[in-house]
Amino acid sequence: MRGAGQWPEAEQQWQAVLRENPNRDAAMRNVEKLWPEPENTLACLSVRTGFDLLLGALDLPRGSEVLVSALTIPDNTRTAVVEPCRYEPLLHRTYQEMAQHYGTVILPTRVRKPRDKAKAEVGVQVVERDVLAPLRHQLFHGLAALNSAIRERLHVVNHRPMRYYGCSRAELFERIDTDYASNTFVLNSAATIDLATCITPNGVACQEASIRPDNAPICPIIESTSRYVFVTLRGGGLFVVDAKKTPMEIVAEYDVDTVHPNGCLGAQVGGKMYVDSGGGTAAHLYGADIYAFPVTGFSASNPPNVPAPKVVLSDASEDADAHGATLTRHQRYLWIADRGRNFLWVIDTATDEVVNEIPLAGAASDDPTPDLLATSPNGSHVFMSLRGPNPLTADPHVSTGSTPGVGVIRVTEGGRGGRFESVAPATNVDAGGVERADVHALTIRLK
Repeated sequence: MRGAGQWPEAEQQWQAVLRENPNRDAAMRNVEKLWPEPENTLACLSVRTGFDLLLGALDLPRGSEVLVSALTIPDNTRTAVVEPCRYEPLLHRTYQEMAQHYGTVILPTRVRKPRDKAKAEVGVQVVERDVLAPLRHQLFHGLAALNSAIRERLHVVNHRPMRYYGCSRAELFERIDTDYASNTFVLNSAATIDLATCITPNGVACQEASIRPDNAPICPIIESTSRYVFVTLRGGGLFVVDAKKTPMEIVAEYDVDTVHPNGCLGAQVGGKMYVDSGGGTAAHLYGADIYAFPVTGFSASNPPNVPAPKVVLSDASEDADAHGATLTRHQRYLWIADRGRNFLWVIDTATDEVVNEIPLAGAASDDPTPDLLATSPNGSHVFMSLRGPNPLTADPHVSTGSTPGVGVIRVTEGGRGGRFESVAPATNVDAGGVERADVHALTIRLK
């Protein structure tokens, strides 16, 4: 590594290399040779080049998403800004090209306005005082040794209690259990609730035969603030859980007579969370129910079944089996699949009334058996997972179909109607010639 006093000389050297090598690739290779370990050095002649090199070095799996902030607020430094301006600062060309390439907007901080980037500046101050300053008199003979020393100092910083919060930075970030950069996923056991053995805030066993006979969770449905999770239960009933507390806390409890078994999906529209149920027990062998829950008003002090959900739809007909749900574009209409009877309910979310039924059995499939639904980003189509003739589940209410795969529906009337157009088939024939394909979940990936 070069000492601090050698950097002016180094800068003169690489500037001379750039002048002597008009070819970009040759210039980059020769700049890298100026460093003691050129094989471990990457020369970046622009911000975009540097970011591209970083992405290449990460070698992310195909289909990975790289998120770039919609607004980037850097320092108003001369290396980035040619001409400062309060409203439209003139950026260096390569810097602006990088922003356009990655779909972000560069808005440099204003002159003498430290609060434009106050949190970042405080972070820099913490690093300078607690990481860089203690290392300033040490000599390192390689990047690995330097990084090791920095990691040790960062551990000290992150585990030091903060007066304002009453805990350390590490304790705060323990709530973030997914690290996409390092492909690390950790179960936070401290936040866990055991729904089989817990006691509700009202002093009732979470799983009790007459109230909630089977607390195996089916679907956790998270509302838009990421605080409350609606947990549907296999045997009926529902819990609303405050996910931001550690351990997580039940703040609303509902019994089997209020919310029937096997709810699968939910969809939020404004202050309402729609949840369905689809039978599955001896008492509710078949069923199609749609409930509209509020997304506020939850408290551990509330009595059971409060705040009460609105029953938007309830159909106990034989073979009724509500399962998947999706919102059409602009969230005006909610589609619910009845996989037992091969049609879709259409609910107007403004009035909570059923305004249409879309039949599915026909030319595309005589028995599609829709399971789960997903709407395309532009709202033009709805996709359905279609069950096969030998479903993997063996519940009494099980529904079987003749065309396993993914069904495609063209949305009409602004979401009020639809036309089942085609099936993308899936097949999995075993050694005995029996079709075992049973498409269940689906999601949409943007290309």
